[in-house]
Amino acid sequence: MFLIIRHMKKIGFVLMLLSMVWQSRSSDLQAYYYYAPFYNSTVGNYIETYLTVIGNSAVFVKNENGKYQATIEVTMLFNQEGTVKEFRKFNLKSPEVNDTLSKPNFIDLQRIDLKEGNYNFEMKIKDLHSANSKEFVFHDIIMVLHNVSEIEISGVEFLEKYTATQTENSLSRNGYDMVPYVADFYPSSMNDFTFYFEIYNTKAVLGANQDFLLKYYIENATHKIPMNNFALAKKQRTSELVPILGEFSIDGLESGNYNFVIEVINKENKVVATKKTFFQRSNPINEVEINDIQNEEIKHSFVEMYTNKDSLIEYIRCLYPIWNAVEGGQANNVINSDSIIYMQKYIYGFWKKRNLLNPKDEWEKYKAKVDYVNYKYGIQVKKGYQTDMGRVYLQYGAPNNIQSDKFSGETYPYEIWHYWWASDSKQDVKFVFFNSGSTGKEYVLIHSTAKGEFYDDLWFMKLYNGNETFPSYFTKKDLEKEVYPFPWYERVMDNYMK
Repeated sequence: MFLIIRHMKKIGFVLMLLSMVWQSRSSDLQAYYYYAPFYNSTVGNYIETYLTVIGNSAVFVKNENGKYQATIEVTMLFNQEGTVKEFRKFNLKSPEVNDTLSKPNFIDLQRIDLKEGNYNFEMKIKDLHSANSKEFVFHDIIMVLHNVSEIEISGVEFLEKYTATQTENSLSRNGYDMVPYVADFYPSSMNDFTFYFEIYNTKAVLGANQDFLLKYYIENATHKIPMNNFALAKKQRTSELVPILGEFSIDGLESGNYNFVIEVINKENKVVATKKTFFQRSNPINEVEINDIQNEEIKHSFVEMYTNKDSLIEYIRCLYPIWNAVEGGQANNVINSDSIIYMQKYIYGFWKKRNLLNPKDEWEKYKAKVDYVNYKYGIQVKKGYQTDMGRVYLQYGAPNNIQSDKFSGETYPYEIWHYWWASDSKQDVKFVFFNSGSTGKEYVLIHSTAKGEFYDDLWFMKLYNGNETFPSYFTKKDLEKEVYPFPWYERVMDNYMK
């Protein structure tokens, strides 16, 4: 059994959006789960939890109606300082089927009211009809905060489909039944990217009956480049709550990693709120054909010396921190072709685009950096360029300054990288990495001020190492009052500000 957890960017609400997969052997239960924050002026803060169980992984048994049905027990606990503040336990049942030849997936959606504060979250799922069923348990800390003085954007709910509501049910909202798509991976069989989100406090911040511009688009996740033909801007009117139900056709979107970006823009053309949500796309049909590379002339070029297939594959893979979406799609095709000639031509073409007169020199300078990050940041199961530190180093270069604390014991070990000038458009940016021990010796990125990178207002809370009582009452508002939740807070922030 393995567990994959993806932490999404936190903007507006201080609440993580998670995607979680339980999976081991084909006989084990497989479920996808995430949650998204919302706000309602009547009930206040609440989260929506989305759970999809893969039908083929569940045990279906004959029920009292003579049909086959699966039953999954789900338990959710929200604790604060040892006290259960919210509790949900229910049986999630699949649709009834006549036989077990085709087992449908089935979905659950819960709306849970939560007051501001921090919660220790625990979720358990168990297949009640499996003789060898294991109870899978997931733990996390949820931080809930709503600021009425700022424009905020809710979590993004990906949708499989939506229809006009005929009878109110758990999927109903604003006149539509919205079926969540509980994943962030879009295969080539899915050509519609459908979503729902809400915008809060525009009336309070921008004024009553004022226009503002809403812009949302898809960008390349690595290079933060907006993708042509996948953007929409439209005028909106201020209100306490602005609901947005929208969709894109992604039929022409190539394979790659992307961000769905939302921006609220005021009359002065200033972005006053933004949110990014990660997703992946697999679309081999629309990838650049491998034949586009075959005309590259490599005779007497530097790539002719590279004839080992494994080395060529590694030389291509290490380019991922700096390639664009098209080049990434080409790379996958070239590697899968198993052709040494195509690999040589890809590498040559890649560097010729960056230095027409001397592509060899450009490659050798980059390869020296790759060798360095592999030595400096590589771990047993990852090359250095595959780690967060290695990726940032290759993409932005060496930091101008590094502040670190690896031995105090008050916090998890961490490093803060400061770039005075990261690129033409990125000045005075910082990256915060830490090591919680769960990733071996690897330091992972938990916060950055660089545009398009992972941003977290309360990044320092992740440095909590369990040596002190976690202050569940603490919110970002306390910073303005100089109420520091940890003895080490001032020292950490001093390092951050250097």
